[in-house]
Amino acid sequence: MARYGPEDQKIMERLREAEILMKEVKNEFELYFLQQVRRTPDRRATELKRMFLDLDSARSTNTQIRFKKNSLKATYGSLTRYWHRVLKQIEEGTYRRHIDMADRREKMRAEIQRQQQKQADQTRGDEDAGSEEAEVPAAALLGDARTRPQPKKPQRQLYEPGSQELMQAYVRAKRVTGEKVDNVEMRRLSLKIKQHANAIMARTGAGQVKFTVSVKDGQAKVTAVPLKK
Repeated sequence: MARYGPEDQKIMERLREAEILMKEVKNEFELYFLQQVRRTPDRRATELKRMFLDLDSARSTNTQIRFKKNSLKATYGSLTRYWHRVLKQIEEGTYRRHIDMADRREKMRAEIQRQQQKQADQTRGDEDAGSEEAEVPAAALLGDARTRPQPKKPQRQLYEPGSQELMQAYVRAKRVTGEKVDNVEMRRLSLKIKQHANAIMARTGAGQVKFTVSVKDGQAKVTAVPLKK
């Protein structure tokens, strides 16, 4: 084992601490990129940056210490460039991993909804078959205003954040207004809507956030609707 003087021992200990912290921050960023945590490790990343700035001012003539210090600095530089690049892609909605994950979730959600609709149609068919012989009031046949079904007030259609149904409704609204529809734009918008929903829940404490689509002033609009827990 190499023997170091008191100052070199301090530098070596700080290098070990920086190496451990760098691995921990790397793991936390990966969890954020995988959407398993909601926030980036900003506080610990700042602490890590400060450690490397302090190490820059530490001088040693020991070859082993200088090599380890330069190696860690090179690794840290590569990681920070990677983190900044991925964060920029996430902000722009072009991060490939998030797009693929969103596509998989949409396929799963569409399949679940298809199965639910199939079960609902089957249940409705059974109910209709059992009510074919039910009596119909004569007043209804004559169009009595007192028994005639009254039209219901239209209700807002609420959509899940970034869902396929929401994006289809948005596309239909854009076509009504004559706006162009771009697939890349739709994917970016889908990711931004999900991020916006998470931000609203974090800020307001809402249990969930859904969205409506409307046409206002000749443009298609997507509006967030926070819902209580």
